[in-house]
Amino acid sequence: MNHFTSIVLLSAMLGLSACSSSPRDQFVQGCHADGGPSKSVCKCAYDKLEQHYSADLMQKMSTGQMQFPEDFLNVMQRAAMQCQA
Repeated sequence: MNHFTSIVLLSAMLGLSACSSSPRDQFVQGCHADGGPSKSVCKCAYDKLEQHYSADLMQKMSTGQMQFPEDFLNVMQRAAMQCQA
């Protein structure tokens, strides 16, 4: 994975800890910001994350009730790569 992709994914992850809208909307906004992947790729990646972790855990991560799991970045990278294919 290149440096730009890492930055985009980190932005998306940090978007989850923002205090507005739904976790999916927050993720998509962070993922798509600053020339990131298309919104459709970001939505697809979020859906894959939600399938992996559950909607409840994604909600808890977005509100700070739960820390991101250790494998979150790796799972997010795989999801983004699958969605770009």
